[in-house]
Amino acid sequence: MKFVISILFATIFNSCSGYYNDEHLLHVQTFTGQVGSGNFSYYRLMLEGCVIVQLETMTGDADLYVSSSSLKPTWESYDLKSTTCGIDEVVIYPSQVRPIGIGVYGYILDELNTFQLGVYIDPKYIEPYPESDNAEKYRSLTDEKSTPLPPGNMEEEVEGESLLWTIFVGFLKILFDVLL
Repeated sequence: MKFVISILFATIFNSCSGYYNDEHLLHVQTFTGQVGSGNFSYYRLMLEGCVIVQLETMTGDADLYVSSSSLKPTWESYDLKSTTCGIDEVVIYPSQVRPIGIGVYGYILDELNTFQLGVYIDPKYIEPYPESDNAEKYRSLTDEKSTPLPPGNMEEEVEGESLLWTIFVGFLKILFDVLL
């Protein structure tokens, strides 16, 4: 059952992450770590370009928080986050200011959370508004506390999808608790 759910999460994340080309990702580095209940482990990202950070929790339930304004993001102060019960993923676009602070948070109900943090780069990523008047508008989207949106009028769809996703993840957590 866990294998099927892992495949489901991988499929959903790959289909939702259409802003970069996931077929050509280059693996940069993988960190293995542990974080205690209610604590953070921090990492600093200096790598330029379109960077994808993936957090795979081995035991417990670790969550991923990212900030370009602080090297120590928290669950209250962050720019991007991924807090699923599966593989967490964030996309850091070239327009986001470096260095980037990455925080891995250990869920409070698990005494010790072990994880692998993978860093990938998309060498074929194309800036959506290169050298145009809209470039500044796009860059301002990356400063908000959400995943940057592609060009177009998709903000309402993404917010609705996020609520549905949150409900779905909550349902899966309850299902896991009942089955285990």
